[in-house]
Amino acid sequence: MHKILFVTFFILYYSFGLQAQNLSNSPYGRYGIGDISFSPHPHMNGLGMPAVAWADSHVVNPTNPAALLAQRFTVLEMGLSTALNYYQTSVGNTNSRNAGFGYFALAFGVIPKKWSIAFGLKPISLLGYELNTNTKVNNNIGNVNFRYTGQGGFNNLHLSNGFAITKNLSFGTNLNYNFGVNDFQSLVLISDSLNGLNSRVSNQYSISDFTFDFGLRYQLLFKRGSKTKKERSYIAKDDSLFSTIKVYPYSETSTDSFYVIKKVKVKRQDSLHLSFGLVYTPSIRVNANRTFLADRFLGQPPVENVIDTILYIDKESGRIVLPQVIKAGIVLRNSSDKFALALNGSYYDWSTYRSFDNIDSLKNNLQLNIGLQIIPNQFSTKNYFSRVRYRMGFTYSDGYLRINNTDIKEYMLSAGFGLPFRRQKNSTATKTPISLLNFGIQAGYRGNVTNNLIRENFVRFTIGLSMTDDWFNKRKYD
Repeated sequence: MHKILFVTFFILYYSFGLQAQNLSNSPYGRYGIGDISFSPHPHMNGLGMPAVAWADSHVVNPTNPAALLAQRFTVLEMGLSTALNYYQTSVGNTNSRNAGFGYFALAFGVIPKKWSIAFGLKPISLLGYELNTNTKVNNNIGNVNFRYTGQGGFNNLHLSNGFAITKNLSFGTNLNYNFGVNDFQSLVLISDSLNGLNSRVSNQYSISDFTFDFGLRYQLLFKRGSKTKKERSYIAKDDSLFSTIKVYPYSETSTDSFYVIKKVKVKRQDSLHLSFGLVYTPSIRVNANRTFLADRFLGQPPVENVIDTILYIDKESGRIVLPQVIKAGIVLRNSSDKFALALNGSYYDWSTYRSFDNIDSLKNNLQLNIGLQIIPNQFSTKNYFSRVRYRMGFTYSDGYLRINNTDIKEYMLSAGFGLPFRRQKNSTATKTPISLLNFGIQAGYRGNVTNNLIRENFVRFTIGLSMTDDWFNKRKYD
């Protein structure tokens, strides 16, 4: 069955990827490097994205490479994403929907419990907006249409390594190759006159460079506690050892066998695990090229007649300074994985951002994430829904944009689940690879309609397939 699911998902993956690559129509993509991509991983989306201290041997977590030490199996993942957006302004509303590439990842252990590796591809930022504003200048010129468009996006190809320092402490590195093209255009179109001279300014930025980040993860294991339990001890009628203890007949008709009730201490089945995570990304100046064009033309796009070129700069070399990022997280879970509670805090230092020495409407950003996962009984062999991973979460961001002296804040609720669809016979769930079909949904909003801004309401869906197997482990036979 898992092979059928994989082939079906592969076909859907490339069908979506070829037909609709753009995942964002947000007008806030005009600023910085574009609309910062939401997490493409459905298991993290359902949790509200608290990924810094999270570790799971059945899914890939590239956010903190130190968490790769949890990879007991080989995990191959790919995903699709789609979004429904509703934009509100003081003068009108509009909506959009889109779907496209989610992510690809592969992780496996090189030396069990010592060294793990992962690599994958995911988007960093997205562009796909078009804004139109009509203004009547005067009776001679008439209506003028100001049009702003953006297309493209930046992507990240990463190689992750996780190493064990001690039994409970691990260290990891991400080597990222960042690439892509962002194309911004601003047009002034005189729509009431065929002879009106229109103008256009086009900025195209491309990046191709490496960045890196580091991660730490420490796991604190609490010893299993004990509990008092009542047990029966069966005795014979003439057993003098229990002469001072109350005894009970084995049954109403029994005359030979009796039992006593004793209180004994037994070890609890579960213990608590507390994990701490830290990820640091330094501010880095990445290599970039810029092509700038300012020209004037007659007609309306796409039918136009260029009259003159005001300025043209072809592939100017420069730098784009990406922000410093600090992320910290904590996860509390029990050893049977019936529950896991995660909390994240992230700080993005956008004050250092520069694009060819130009600043933008960016500000330092604080983001908080909280998530809960529940697995009622992953060892169940009779009730399938007891093995399903149920997830929920919440995300708050004070925004990385400040426009018209207003912070573009974001609030989001998340939910999701992971459906196991493969399990080897005669084994417990934690000792064998379990493949998962993960779903995540995020609903929220950012911005507001005051100060001539836009409120963006969104619902985002992600679906991912995690194929888990013992590809590189030696088989042992009795």
